[in-house]
Amino acid sequence: MINVFELLDRIAGKKYCFTDVFLLDVLQVPSFVEDIAVFLIMISSMITLFSLSVRSEITVMRSSGLSFWQILSPIAITAFLLGLFFVLVFNPFSIMSAKKLTRMEQKLISEEANLLAPPNGIWLKQENTLQDKEDIIIRAEKIYRKDLKMVNVNLWFFDEDHKFYRRIDAKNMMFDENVWHLNDVVINDDKNINQAKDYLDIPTNLKAEFITKKILNNFENARLFFNL
Repeated sequence: MINVFELLDRIAGKKYCFTDVFLLDVLQVPSFVEDIAVFLIMISSMITLFSLSVRSEITVMRSSGLSFWQILSPIAITAFLLGLFFVLVFNPFSIMSAKKLTRMEQKLISEEANLLAPPNGIWLKQENTLQDKEDIIIRAEKIYRKDLKMVNVNLWFFDEDHKFYRRIDAKNMMFDENVWHLNDVVINDDKNINQAKDYLDIPTNLKAEFITKKILNNFENARLFFNL
């Protein structure tokens, strides 16, 4: 039920049917069972031995000539067989469910799947094409891979002596050929303090191929690595 409410919250505002939500929830069950299986076996074994001890049945079995290993062997054999079942049968099924879950999430939550948000944001550096020997440092909290749209963007301008002299903040910034399109802009420099503009265009010497291959792919590979 917790998974259902979490899924409903994630796909709020998107087209879906309850069957899809239910299927997504079911597909999460195998991995959850794998996580708790070891603890279930351990706790059930402890409860069994505790119950036998409280009723003095272990003492009776020992007095009848059974060794302690003979008393424990049914539990040990059962745990071993369950372990084989989870490794040989259940684990491949769990992997298939996880792959199916990932595909369905990408389909239902396409916007989230398209969004990349590294912990420290996206960082880029480009030349200021309007001023020789000047640089612009770009930072964005999030970026959409398909259209290279950045969210919550900060641009710092540095002169030829590497001294900071201007900052531009934008709610979002869209990449186009040789230009950045900024929306909901705030400019701060020596002449402007929190000057607001609806939009602003800034030339760039960056290419879409560079951003995609050198920046996005690196972050994506890192995210996949740490999710393993």
